[in-house]
Amino acid sequence: MRTTIPAPDAEEDNRLQMNRIRAQLIGAFKEQLEMRRSLVELENTNIELHVDTSRHLLTIAE
Repeated sequence: MRTTIPAPDAEEDNRLQMNRIRAQLIGAFKEQLEMRRSLVELENTNIELHVDTSRHLLTIAE
């Protein structure tokens, strides 16, 4: 049984391809984190608006 050893150029190409894929994954992960952060901010704003609306409705009802 004989295993073939990839040529240095093939190894370098594989390494470069892995680095590109890694960079894409990291970029996608950071983008997802930013989207989640934005979603949390929107949810917080929504809750604040809901609380303010409820407070105003209670004031009107009194």
